Amino acid sequence: MKSCSPGVVQAGELREVFEEVNGMKDCLQRCVTAMPGTFKKSQISRQLKAMGLKRNRLTESQVSSSTLQHKRPGEP
Repeated sequence: MKSCSPGVVQAGELREVFEEVNGMKDCLQRCVTAMPGTFKKSQISRQLKAMGLKRNRLTESQVSSSTLQHKRPGEP
């Protein structure tokens, strides 16, 4: 049985995994290990790049959740 290409993998699932391990030294390897199926490191790397995700940079959802956590009481 052939493994699917990462393009077929749910982008949301890969994004969630990336957000969990983002900032760790072995971020890419952890993404490869956490994804279901057998994907090569290069496949996951290409997919992350295509999605605009980079190690040590916050994703849009991480930025929005951090701004929600840091709002002061009474701010809109």
